[in-house]
Amino acid sequence: MMNIELNRKDFILAMIFAYLLIFAIVIPLSAGWSDQSGMFAGLLFGAYSLIFGLPVMFAAALIGYPIFRCIFGKLHFKYLINVLVSCACVSVIISFVAAVGFIVVFGERHQEFGAALMIMGIPTIVVGLLSGVIFWFRTK
Repeated sequence: MMNIELNRKDFILAMIFAYLLIFAIVIPLSAGWSDQSGMFAGLLFGAYSLIFGLPVMFAAALIGYPIFRCIFGKLHFKYLINVLVSCACVSVIISFVAAVGFIVVFGERHQEFGAALMIMGIPTIVVGLLSGVIFWFRTK
């Protein structure tokens, strides 16, 4: 039987590593390939993404781990597939929570929920799937 605290720690560390990889390295570098001002814009975007990313990561750590553990326990595939499917489900659920939080904070109307879901959902799902791969590497 796995230690629950160790799993939570691995889950949270995988999220942090995935977030840092995407928003602190990949986005600034991809924006910087165009020109010097693109590199500055990428670094600025990476820094401002903390405003959205940290609360989403905090919510994923609090409510995402129990969901991850529940879904993971019900699946009967290979370990990697179980981890990726569980992380994908957590990402989708956290995307809805983040979109609702985005609307509450910025006062958007309900008819713009789709835009908020896209703004918060796409990066959350990308980071969630990458954190699943990192979690798998840490725990295999």
